[in-house]
Amino acid sequence: MNQDGPTENHWTDTFSENEHSRAFPFITQCHRELQSRYCDDANRDMPSRFLCYLLNEIRTNTLTECWCVGVRDAGVLGDGSAWIKYSFGELKFAIALRIDASVIKAHTDHLARYASELAAFTIGEPGINLANSEIVDGTYWFRVDR
Repeated sequence: MNQDGPTENHWTDTFSENEHSRAFPFITQCHRELQSRYCDDANRDMPSRFLCYLLNEIRTNTLTECWCVGVRDAGVLGDGSAWIKYSFGELKFAIALRIDASVIKAHTDHLARYASELAAFTIGEPGINLANSEIVDGTYWFRVDR
């Protein structure tokens, strides 16, 4: 993982509907590593704090289907944007969101709430329209710019 984008393939953790549920969410090893990276640093910048809130919310949210999200990678870009790559349940492809720096800055006063809403109602809802994405290396990329 680096600040330029995804560098590793973290598909070793697989989802099994029989093993995972709201009570036992699907948490990848990569998710744990990313939480350590973005949540343990006392001097975090705003995009890193946003990722910390987002990763925590995906792991703990019970409102929607975040329990079956497998975080595959995430990072902060040089322009202050953040991104997250994940799989959903048994789907065999990845989805990635790039959250523009302007969006993160616009939500400075309520960054945790914005991360919670994004986790629950964008990432944790399986109804995302793939037609609105750009496919890069087999991953469906979406840009969050408002």
